Amino acid sequence: MHRILFEISRGRFHPGWLILGAVVGNGLGFFGAMHFGFWYFTVASARIGWQIFGAIACALFSSFVMTSNATTHTKGANLGLGLGFAVAFYGGMIWIHMQPARPVGGLAGMTFAEGIFYDWLIMHLSWIGAIVGWIVGAFIARWRRAQTRSTSSISV
Repeated sequence: MHRILFEISRGRFHPGWLILGAVVGNGLGFFGAMHFGFWYFTVASARIGWQIFGAIACALFSSFVMTSNATTHTKGANLGLGLGFAVAFYGGMIWIHMQPARPVGGLAGMTFAEGIFYDWLIMHLSWIGAIVGWIVGAFIARWRRAQTRSTSSISV
């Protein structure tokens, strides 16, 4: 293993990765607060606090990972995991808000069966996203190696 250097510079705070991480982290904070607060009994102020914490933590994490010298496989898996989670989470949020005549609005208004399916969907889309991201990262790494070989053989 290489020596790991702790580096915080201006380049590590990439705006695109910060925004993407904040969007995923907001959803992760919301989802975590719902789980910790037992869905129907979640207090709004606690949920907002978890959303803020999740947005900041995931924004920093994704920006630091994606601007680091980690392998392309790791970066792809991290990106796929976050995007898979975000698609499932925000898709469910959109779906539940389009349902008419719910006694309680939002995720707390889901029935037990809908909640189980929603959890299943989030978990599986996150893992599928991580696997697909890792595979795409492997293809990108292989393509980059092939490009560097072809340019080095031409220049020789």
